Formats: sequence, structure tokens, C-alpha cells
Amino acid sequence: MEATIQNSLLPVRIRRIDPAILPTTADAQGLGIAMSGQRYVLKASIGWHKLMPASEWICHGLARCLELAIPHWEHCIMPDGRDAIGSRLEGDVLEREFIPTSRASADNPEVVSGTFVLDLFIGNGDRHKGQWLLTEAGGGKLLRPIDFSRAWFFRWPLPTPSFGPGSNLQSSHDKSHGYYVMAKRHGVVLTQEAIDTWECLRMLSKNAWRGIIYSVPEGWMSPQEVVDLVNWWWSPQWHTHLMDQDSAMNSDTFFFSLVRYQPDLHRQEVVNVGVVLFTPNGSHVSFASNQGKLLALDPNFRLNRLFDQAHNLNEALKGLHEARVPIEEQIRMFSVGGGLSLSPAGMIDAQGQACEALLDELLRDLVSAPTKKRLRDPRVSRLHSELRQVFRQAKILGSSPGDIEKHLVVPNFPIDADVGLFAEFALRNGRLHITETVDFRLSTPSSKRQEAQAKTLLLVQALERMGSNDLKRYVVVTGASAQVQASMNLLERHADDFIVRESAQDWHRYVEAMHRAAYPGESALQ
Repeated sequence: MEATIQNSLLPVRIRRIDPAILPTTADAQGLGIAMSGQRYVLKASIGWHKLMPASEWICHGLARCLELAIPHWEHCIMPDGRDAIGSRLEGDVLEREFIPTSRASADNPEVVSGTFVLDLFIGNGDRHKGQWLLTEAGGGKLLRPIDFSRAWFFRWPLPTPSFGPGSNLQSSHDKSHGYYVMAKRHGVVLTQEAIDTWECLRMLSKNAWRGIIYSVPEGWMSPQEVVDLVNWWWSPQWHTHLMDQDSAMNSDTFFFSLVRYQPDLHRQEVVNVGVVLFTPNGSHVSFASNQGKLLALDPNFRLNRLFDQAHNLNEALKGLHEARVPIEEQIRMFSVGGGLSLSPAGMIDAQGQACEALLDELLRDLVSAPTKKRLRDPRVSRLHSELRQVFRQAKILGSSPGDIEKHLVVPNFPIDADVGLFAEFALRNGRLHITETVDFRLSTPSSKRQEAQAKTLLLVQALERMGSNDLKRYVVVTGASAQVQASMNLLERHADDFIVRESAQDWHRYVEAMHRAAYPGESALQ
């Protein structure tokens, strides 16, 4: 669109400045009262943002080119002689904030979608509920975006994305992301409206841009900054920024809803059977391939009945999308009743994935029956299995804790069950003989260090509970190396007998000790 930025030929002289009436416009100097009696919200250069007036001027110019109902602005001279940009208060101010939980009750509800696009382009991460005015004049109500002081030069060169995940804003300073997520969820920002504004911005001519920059009052930017900004439009940097922000706009959060089946309204039993993914191109409905769990709720369930209802749901959602009905309203229309219904909305970050991949993820995690997981004892290693086999061949391996009284070796014997301490192997014959193993051939030194520390805790706890006269502690290790020497030293310090599996002498001593404990007076295990 071609636009000429026309403001007063002469600056507006401000006679008095009252405290700001808009508390959420933190950067304003106050409310300026001109010689004519007109009221202006004033912003001037300040220490941390000397180009604030120029930033506001440029952003106002872009907003006007995009047909957004921003307040009229002027070059103002404050009583102390300093320059300021003044946003004129027009008509009656009905509201000084806008919470985007429903479409604005104004003549221009599409302004929120357009401002979303503008904020993306100018790097404004400071959009929140207090940066709007709902005004009334001449019988018409307009919602007006205000305050662009934390955009443009404040974040130059313009970042990508301007806000949300991946931006260079700290989460506490990123107000725009949460605001626009809420607006999209409640159908306040509509995809087609945003696309229309984006196309208008993309087609803005170099002449229109030059007009915006040249209209900035003299002295607010250096001559070089003026030249650089004019040349930036349609430059490779401009194209890159536009394309990056286009990607940021189009790779936004998707909303989804679970499809639930309730065979009997009276019984209130519900099961998840599918998912609806809402995208800018329409809704996508997918159902789990295995609906066997429905039989648990409805023995008379017939699959063709589900297919018929699913088809009707899909067609209804398609029509609602074409009618631009907000997502929240679409879900509300199918939130109650027997048969198929929709859950409250959830959100998912697409991260570049196709709709089919997102649907598969949601079906797997939220709809399909979970697969049974086979749990393995994390302590079982080859060394542990080797000891178990030795005890089994010697016919001294027990199967339950009670076998400890039969002089059998009991795996996983409780030392202090209340705190989860169990010995790998235990055998009682007057004294309790416990064995702990560490196979250093597995995992990393750091994980084995943690395992060694856990085994040491058990050895110490066993000694405290039983005393040295009633306990003998064995530690069997394999895979020794310099990297794990510290862990081995720790174990050896708390063991009554420390056995290195690779040592034939150590191994024979341990096997013989266990055999004698089980069968006093008999020869050692072979």
C-alpha cells in the first residue's frame, strides 16, 4: 500500500505536562496539554533509549500503512524545549486495557491480528493487556494499539524470532508471547487476518518506507542512520528478516483436542478414542487404530457406529473452520453430550513436524493403550549372574527370604527394607554373610562411582544394624582399571573380604568361604 505520512507542518507546543494517566505505559513522560488544549501521551529520548521517539515514529508509520487504528501522533515540543513524540488522545476512552479472551467489542476486532504481525516484524516483545485503548468517537468504537517504545531501535538489529521460544528475550521480559498465545487460543488472533496483514506488509513499497523514514523529525536520527534505514528496505537483510519472521508466524503453536467416546450418558464413563489437531489450514481428525478398549465400556459397541460419528464430526469441524469460528468455540460446541465429544484445548509446538507426525505422537501418548513395560533389575550384571549360577550349581541358591534359615544363599535379602536397602546375596550360618558385586566393565566411570557409593551405604548400614560379630561383608568386583580405582578403594575400605574376579586366588577364597558357610566341614566348591 502506498501511504504518505502527513503530520502538522509545525511542532505542537506543549504548555503543561501532567502525570501519565496510563500506568502501564511506563516510558511516557506524562500527559501533555498543548496550547490548543489537545492531550498527548508524550515520549522523549531518555538515557537508556535515546532513539525512543524515532522508534515510536517509525512503528506508528508502519502501523498506519497496515491500516491499524493507532492514535494520531505529532512532533511535540515540551515546556523545557525537548522534542517528544505525542500520541493524541481522541474521543472517550472506554477501556485502558484489552484481555484477549474474546473478540473485541469494537468496529475493528481484526486489529489484534494485525498488531500481532506488526509486533513480530518490529521486534516488540512487550505487548500486554495494558497497551491498548478502547475509544469511542462519532458513534464508533475502535480498539487502538499503543506503545512501541521497546521495539525497533530498542532491539536493533531486529531479532528472529521477536518473542516466544528461541528469542533472545528473558522469559520475564517476554510479554508478547503469552499475550498472543492467549489471543490465538480464544480466536482473537485469526490466521487469515494475520496472513492478510503480513501480505500487506510484504508488499509495502520502497517509496512508502522512504516516506516513513523521511517524516521522522530532523535531528531524531543521524544522517547516516536515515540512509541506512532507507537502504535496509528490500535489502538482503530485509528479505532475510521478513522470511524468518514469516517462518516464526507460520510455525506457531497448534491447538489440539482429544476425541472422547461416551456410550452411556447416564454412566459418565468416557474413553479417549482420537484427537483433533487445529491448524491454519483446517482441523485434522485421527483415531487410534485399536479400539478394543471400547468394549470394556460398551459390550454392544459397533465400529461402524464410531465411523459414522467420526465422519459427522470431521465434516462439522470443516464447516466451522471455513466460517472462521474460533477454535475455543468449536471445541465448546462438541464438549458435552453422549457419543463423541471434545476435551478442553491443549497445545503442542510443531517444531517443523508434519501434521501426521504430530497426530501420531498425540495418539501414542494420550489415546492408544500403553504397552506393558518389562522391568529389569538394574543391579543385575554378568558378574551377578555368574555368582548366581555358581550358587545354583552348588545347590545352595534359595528362592525366598525364608530360605536364609536353611543356610541357603538368598538373593535380594532385606537389610533395611524401610529405606530400600537389600543385599545382592545373603547366607546365614551363625553370622550373616552378605555379598555385593560391582561390574566395572559396564557403563561409565561416573555411573559406576554412584553404584559403588550406594553399595558402600548398604555395607555401612548393615554393620551398624548387626555389628561385626554377627556379620561378614564380601565385595566382588571385575573390570578394574585406573579410572575406577577410587571407587574400588572405597568398597575395599568397607569390606571384610575384597575379591577381584580376575584373581584366581581371590576367587577360590571366596567360593570356598561361601561353601563352608553353607556346608560346614565339607570341601570347597569346584
